Amino acid sequence: MGFLDAMEKIEPYIFQIEAPTRKVSFTTRLVWTGMVLIIYLIMGYIPLYGIAREQGADPWLAMRIIIGGQQGSLLHLGIGPIVTGSLLVQLLAGSGLISFDPGSEYDRRMLQVATKLFTVVLIIFSAASTVFSGTLIRNDIGARIIAMMQLFIASLLLLMMDEILQKGWGLGSGISLFILTGVAKEIWLECLSPLAHAPDGYMWGVLIFFFQKVFTLSNPLTGFFYRGAPTVPTLFQLILTILFILILIYLESVSINVPISHGRFRGFTRGFPIKLLYVSNIPVILTAAIFSNIIMIATFLNNTPLVQTPLGDIIGRVEVVNNTYVPVSGLAKFVSAPRGIARAAEEPLHALGYIAILTLFSLGLSMVWLSVSGMDARSLSTQLVESDVFLRGFRSTPSIIESRIAPYINTVALIGGLLIGLIAGVGDVLGVLGGGMGVLLAVDIIQQYYQLILRETLETHPGLARLLGG
Repeated sequence: MGFLDAMEKIEPYIFQIEAPTRKVSFTTRLVWTGMVLIIYLIMGYIPLYGIAREQGADPWLAMRIIIGGQQGSLLHLGIGPIVTGSLLVQLLAGSGLISFDPGSEYDRRMLQVATKLFTVVLIIFSAASTVFSGTLIRNDIGARIIAMMQLFIASLLLLMMDEILQKGWGLGSGISLFILTGVAKEIWLECLSPLAHAPDGYMWGVLIFFFQKVFTLSNPLTGFFYRGAPTVPTLFQLILTILFILILIYLESVSINVPISHGRFRGFTRGFPIKLLYVSNIPVILTAAIFSNIIMIATFLNNTPLVQTPLGDIIGRVEVVNNTYVPVSGLAKFVSAPRGIARAAEEPLHALGYIAILTLFSLGLSMVWLSVSGMDARSLSTQLVESDVFLRGFRSTPSIIESRIAPYINTVALIGGLLIGLIAGVGDVLGVLGGGMGVLLAVDIIQQYYQLILRETLETHPGLARLLGG
């Protein structure tokens, strides 16, 4: 009995969100999306039982924006286990360890069951290791068990909300929505937060700081690069964030057009666009999940005798500084960005190492995702032939089309994965508001939502589509 056959026996015990039997109106999908977002935000403000939010250092502080979590709350684990579970199953299927036919509806359904099973196991492991490793500082065994159950149920709820949106009840996916929410919240606080005073005596939010300077007739460029502490947002970071967003928007629009023709419509020729960022933001999301797991493992080992073994040397050690776990050696150190110019200048090798590791991971995962997600040249050529589309001047066979488009696909996947990793790494080190990874993901997600809403609007108002030439 194969792996997928075993999943069929487990399927009745795995929860499923039924897809709608008819098309759901745009308004209804918008309502469902809003409800999911509200529940997600509320969960971030509900503390775990018996565990004070201010207690204990946060091992995932640097990755909180990406994994959509909040220390000490129901969202303590965030989307980390969900993304990691999906990554593991995709890698097993892509490597051939799981026999999988992407054209089979049965195989696709069983792979979804496997993904949920892996995710549930990872949720249990993450919840147990987090609660019992001492990172939340609570010795009461009863409180720890209750907290672990809270984390387990909350993570399952996140998984269900993600599936609700993906099955067509809402817009986009829950994972994208949660990431976008975390990044937007962080940028909003860094720009407009009036709730705390920075060491320079002004408000924390950099925009409020700027107008305070202007209204008091002070030089607004004072503190352009540094405002008394590395964590305080500066005007340099704000300008850098705007430039960063503009560069990403431009890169999202860059594509290569391969000339194609349609078998049913003689003389009809158009360009088939292949985007430079062909694999989108997936490599960065997967990289963030891997980095967060490395930090989690290092934190767990730090509270066990294994920290003094070669495994502890490789994974790395952490120290508690100002109520925060700070990786000080090994992989854990190099997957944690030294944010801001001041810290990067103090640790240039750390900064360069982080950028290099992030770029290499993004590049590697871009090529892996290309082969396991059905976006490779072979899968695309098969889809084109089935749609009666062929390359102008060539026979309409999958092998011929594959040989012609493979160089394009492989090149854009290679360059795209390299670019997004490099940009995200540089953005993290220079201190882009929201983080280099966070802003990169947010820009891509916003564009996806824009295209989705535009398509829904044109379907709802066909007259508008005709007016725009659609």
